[in-house]
Parts: sequence; C-alpha cells; structure tokens
Amino acid sequence: MAIEKDHELVVKFMNLYSKLQEYTDDDPSGLKASAESDESVKEICLEVLDVASRLRRYERLERSLFVGPVDPQFIKKWRDFDGRYAIPVGNVGLADLCFELFADILTSKPNFEAEIKAADANARYQANRIGVLPALKRAVRNEYDRLRGAA
Repeated sequence: MAIEKDHELVVKFMNLYSKLQEYTDDDPSGLKASAESDESVKEICLEVLDVASRLRRYERLERSLFVGPVDPQFIKKWRDFDGRYAIPVGNVGLADLCFELFADILTSKPNFEAEIKAADANARYQANRIGVLPALKRAVRNEYDRLRGAA
C-alpha cells in the first residue's frame, strides 16, 4: 500500500484542510481565538491535527508507503499547512489537551472562605497565647517569689 493521491488519509487531509482554510479565510493568525469561540473550528483543527500526525508518522516510520505517485495539489497543500498552519493548529490541540487534563481545576471554584476562617481562628489562638504569656510569666514569678520567701 502506498500513500497515493486517492489514499484515505490524503483525501481526508485535503478535504479538512480546505475546510479549515475556508473557516479562517486562509489566515491562520487568529486560529486559536476562533477555535476558542467556535467549537466547529476547534473540531476541524483537531481532525486536521490527527490526520497530519498520522501522515507524518507514516512518512517517518513507513517510508516505503511514500513511493507511489502523489497528487501535486496534496504536496502544495501539505507544504502550505506545514509552513503556515501546523503551529497554530498544534496550539489549538495543545490547548484542548491542557483543558482536558486540568478541567477540574479550571472549572471548580476554590473554597477560600473556609481557608480564611481557618487562618483567622489560628491567628486568634496565637494572639491569645501571646497575650497569656505575660500573665503566666507574672504568675510564675509570684509563685517563685512566694516559695523562695517561704524557704
């Protein structure tokens, strides 16, 4: 099996990349912002990223698959993708991955109120201990003096 112009991945890449170019008016500069605000742009980016990653894997690991004739349009689009879109599309993929990994942290509200109350209680306790020390010191001194005088 060779990666030819009618190979499933080549056809899928060509279709998805054309769609992505349409969505972005062939300008990848605002792709991350578009993907954050429009789920369909994000989905196309993730699909293009998946197909491009699979094609790269084939290219690196299965060089024998790249011996057949390849559509010059594919080569043109592939080079365009690699030169202008690969990094912005990769950033969309990375942002999506990070969001999935940290979704619980990003979507939950920390309970600072409980931490503030605990810190306040601890501060009051420490302040009371500090306030008790002079009185305790006086009581110990008085008891010491009283015992010394009795001896």
